[in-house]
Amino acid sequence: MNAILLAGGKSSRFKKNKAIAKYNGERLIERTLKLLNKHFEKVFLVVDSKEKYSFIKGCYIIEDVVSNKGPLGGIYTGLLESNQKYNYVMACDMPLMSSRFIEYIKNWEQNYDVLLPAYNGYIEPLAGIYSKSCLPIIEKNLKNEMLSIRALLREVNMQKIDESLIMRNFPNKNIFYNINYQKDLEVLHLVNGG
Repeated sequence: MNAILLAGGKSSRFKKNKAIAKYNGERLIERTLKLLNKHFEKVFLVVDSKEKYSFIKGCYIIEDVVSNKGPLGGIYTGLLESNQKYNYVMACDMPLMSSRFIEYIKNWEQNYDVLLPAYNGYIEPLAGIYSKSCLPIIEKNLKNEMLSIRALLREVNMQKIDESLIMRNFPNKNIFYNINYQKDLEVLHLVNGG
């Protein structure tokens, strides 16, 4: 299994490139990359511009093959590039993600197209595993401008890791905490002393 790290977003709500915002003295993108490198032989970093991320080491940096198509375009790019059927997909703005969760999801029985955890009444589309079998449907959806990951999930064999299992195995409720706004990062600094 490989990992696909998404960092090509516009960060419009954050008002600047959140991938390079710092938490605990580390850029979010480097913190996430370090975590993924512990668990995967290959990590593909999907970005909108390679030059912008030329300082990043320890991964394969690839540019979106379809620009301005959001996370779905990033997943598509990563799946096209990967030489493995199953790929763990993660956003670069989840600084509290745990190694234990990554190992847990990696060891799930592989009989799905997409495997996603449920938490807080929602599924977490950018902390799960996507199979290359999704490529034809993603391609069709991209052509039809259906950019929502939820639209994709309606057309594939999506397995959900039930919220009760997540709660039982990962009592730290913050592993899916993601940074959308500047205030989200400020809250994290206050709560965790980062």
